[in-house]
Amino acid sequence: MKKKGDDEDSSEEVTKTIDVGGFGLNCLCILIVSLVALFLKFAPIPRSVGIHCDDVTIRKEYKGNTIGGPQIIILVSITTAIVILITEGITSFYRRPTIPIRYKLGALKFGEFLYNSFNYYWGFFYGFAGYFLICCVIKIYCGRLRPNFLAVCDPDPATFICDGSDVNRYGYTEDYHCRGDPRLVKDARESFPSLHAASAAGSALYICAYLNAKITKPVLQPMRTLFQLLFVVLALVVSLQRITDNAHHWTDVLAGFIIGILGAIYTLHCVVHWFTESNGIDIDFSTNGCVEHPHVKLS
Repeated sequence: MKKKGDDEDSSEEVTKTIDVGGFGLNCLCILIVSLVALFLKFAPIPRSVGIHCDDVTIRKEYKGNTIGGPQIIILVSITTAIVILITEGITSFYRRPTIPIRYKLGALKFGEFLYNSFNYYWGFFYGFAGYFLICCVIKIYCGRLRPNFLAVCDPDPATFICDGSDVNRYGYTEDYHCRGDPRLVKDARESFPSLHAASAAGSALYICAYLNAKITKPVLQPMRTLFQLLFVVLALVVSLQRITDNAHHWTDVLAGFIIGILGAIYTLHCVVHWFTESNGIDIDFSTNGCVEHPHVKLS
């Protein structure tokens, strides 16, 4: 029997219509969050804080970035996309429904492989944009100096007075002028929290939960566990590398890790609902969610 909202192209195929309005609204929300986060990352000047003359935690050498900011964004985005596409491709091949289901978005039609891949990647990107924005806001508000700040700042001795004289009897100064590259100096004021750690931790947890939900055959569980361990180790390596690069204090990395994990948990619970499948094949994100998702009209 044909359901309302479903159009059958033939007796062997069912077409389900995606709510264009809901789809567009969600895309717009993600776009706004992403643009605001990028603006906060590259436009404003972070809060300028003073320097304690005896603070040895900001006197380390400048080593550069083993993995830069743009690189970590590209790395986690591409890695997650590859994992989802490969997994969904294998799942679609081995779990074919008796009656193929097609999805319609305006004039476009596509199968479950693209539909599920987009939904899962949409969920990942939603969470990623969220904790990216949170980290940028905290960075600007705190303005914590990186461990290599003095090496990057190269303060003018005429303004950076730390000789214990009456001018600076308390060993603390705010009136100093940096002679270093303004772009690097700005970045050196954004130590807390670590965006690298948040991105790595959040992506690793999301991928691990995704693999745990999609790879359920007992014979494949050892392989699944191996890949999950690999992503966790990679997240730890990326995070710890920020400490060895003298780009973050260990507390920055810990805070970033916590933000990434909490962001991933929120995404898994409220956006993709821990990848719950309604009938073993068809994914329906439209019910019992904390965040409205572009949903399919099933009735």
